[in-house]
Parts: sequence; structure tokens; C-alpha cells
Amino acid sequence: MTDPEEKGLFRNFIVSSFTRPNLARTLTETRSVEGLCIAILWTVPHFFYLARCADHALYAGTCVDIEDREQKHNDGKGAKYTRSRRPVKIIYFETFQTLSEARKREAEVKKWKKGEKEALVKRSIRRRISSLHTGRA
Repeated sequence: MTDPEEKGLFRNFIVSSFTRPNLARTLTETRSVEGLCIAILWTVPHFFYLARCADHALYAGTCVDIEDREQKHNDGKGAKYTRSRRPVKIIYFETFQTLSEARKREAEVKKWKKGEKEALVKRSIRRRISSLHTGRA
């Protein structure tokens, strides 16, 4: 089998798909297209998130790196909606195994009224506080 790295398959795919260098290094060492696909499926979580804008609006989106996405929003390189509403703070997220699942959740929540989205955030905060008191994470 020809080394996929010689054809640039790894380099092109990783550069266009990943922002986390440690993950890219791990995948490059796999040196197998089949191994690359498996590693991608099992090591890259996808997130649905809600971000609070400066005007108190909530923005729903998906990403593979929460911190990087928040930074992109605040650098003005994120969604057009958030560019004029900076600073932006990601206040809620859910983890999914696939981008498809994360986008389905995003589409579902985007249909909700703002009050329903706020209730989702409040429930999450209450659960975190409760888990701190009970010692469960």
C-alpha cells in the first residue's frame, strides 16, 4: 500500500479538519487511511452550544473545540450574527459523537423561544451546583 502521507492525504485532511495539534499528531502517526477514519470517529467529539452575546441574545451553534470557537466569535471570525454582538461567552454545551447529531440538536433548539433556551441553561447550572453539593460530577 502506498504511504498516504506521500500523497498528502493526511496533511490536507488534518489541516482542513482539525484545530487541535495534539490530535493531528496522533492521527499522523497512524499512517493508515482506515486507522485515520476510525480515529476520527472515536476521538473527535462534536458540540452543540449556546453563546450569550453582549446584548443578552443567545446564539446556537456547533463546533469541535469550545474554547477555540468562543475565541473565533470574539475575534470577529465566527458567525456573522455574533460579530456585532461581542463579547460572546459560551454558557452551555452538549457533547455528541457526530456532527450530524450536534446539528440536529442545534436545529431543534433554534426553533425554541428564548425563554425555553434560558430554562435549559438554568437547569444545567442547577445540576452543576447540585452535583457540587452532593459530590457527584
